[in-house]
Amino acid sequence: MIVSIIIFSLVILVHEFGHFYVAKKCGVHVEEFAMGMGRIIFKKQGKETLYTLRMFPIGGFCRMRGEDENETEIVDGSFNSANVYRRIMIIVAGVISNVLLAIVGFTIVTFYMGTTTLKIDKTIDGFPIEMAGLKKGDEIKTLNGKKLLNFNDLNLRISKLGNSGERSVKIKYIENESKTKKETTLNLKLDKESNRYIMGFIPEYLNGNLNKIEDNNIGMIKSIDEGFKSSAFYTKYTILGFKDLVTMNLKKDDLAGPIGIVSEISNVYDESVKVGGLSLGVLSTISFVAIISINIAVFNLLPMPALDGGRLVFLIIELIAGKQVPQDKEGLIHFIGFVFLILLAVYVAFNDIIKLF
Repeated sequence: MIVSIIIFSLVILVHEFGHFYVAKKCGVHVEEFAMGMGRIIFKKQGKETLYTLRMFPIGGFCRMRGEDENETEIVDGSFNSANVYRRIMIIVAGVISNVLLAIVGFTIVTFYMGTTTLKIDKTIDGFPIEMAGLKKGDEIKTLNGKKLLNFNDLNLRISKLGNSGERSVKIKYIENESKTKKETTLNLKLDKESNRYIMGFIPEYLNGNLNKIEDNNIGMIKSIDEGFKSSAFYTKYTILGFKDLVTMNLKKDDLAGPIGIVSEISNVYDESVKVGGLSLGVLSTISFVAIISINIAVFNLLPMPALDGGRLVFLIIELIAGKQVPQDKEGLIHFIGFVFLILLAVYVAFNDIIKLF
C-alpha cells in the first residue's frame, strides 16, 4: 500500500514538475515545490525555490509568485508579469508532462509484453470476417468511417455497437495479398460463449522482449508507435467517461478518487504477481500508472474553475479581449470551483472507503 501511495504521488508530481520546469524557463519565480500535502516535515532552500516534503504523501504542488494573489502592482518574476503566451505554456505544461509519462509507460509495457495488432491472424468459421472473405494478414483500418487507434479501440467500439442494437458495420481494410485498400459491410454475430456481438477473428500478436522465445518481433520503434496510440486511445475514452459523468450516465461505483486508485494499484500489482511473477506485476503497474496519468491530464484540462482548464479559459479570454480579466473576479470564480472540487473529493473519498469495506 505504501508503494502504491508513492506511485500515485509521483504521477501528481510529474504534473507539478511540468509547471515548475516551464515556469523557471519563462522567468517566473517558483516560491515552493512541495512533495505531499499538509504540514512540512522537511525543507531545503534552493537558490530561488523552497523544496519541501510534507506530512501526507498524496500529490504535491508548485507555488509560483503572485499566482493566486490579487496584485495591485505587477511584481517582476510573478506569474502575472509573464506575457499571456508564457502563462498558457506554464498552465498546459502539467498536462503535457502527464501525457509524456503515459507514452513512456505504454512504450515500456509494449516493448516487454508485446501488443495485439489490427491484422488478422486467424478467422473464426461461420462468423462475419470469414464470410466476407478476409484472410490472414489483412489489416482493418476503419470502422464506420472512423480510423481505429488499436485493437482495444476496435473491440470497445464493436461492443458498444452490439449493445446499442446496431449490428451492421462498414470496415475498410488493407488486403495482404494485393496491398490495396478495400471496403466491406459486416453483420455482427452473437458469440454464445461470451454473450457478445463480434466480428469473429483472432488478431495478430507481436511478441515482446519478456517472452522466452527467439522470434521477438516488436522492436523499439513499433513500441513507441504503440505507446502513442495507447495514449490516444485512453485519452479518447477518458473524455467519453467524463462526458458520461456530466450526463449522469456513470454510476457512483464507477467513480474513484486517490483512495480508490491507490487501492486499485495495489490490487493490480498483487494479482499480476500471482499470475506472472514480479516482472508481470511491475509491467501491469506501469500500465495502470500510465492510464492514471492520462486521466489526470484530461481531468486537469476540463474547463472548470480551479483546474488548469479553467485557468486556460481565462487566459484565452485575455488573448482574445487583449486585457486581463480582473483578478478579484477570477479569484472568486476559482474559489467557488475549489469549494466544489473539495466537496466532490470528500464524496468520492467516502465512496472509496465504502467500497474498501
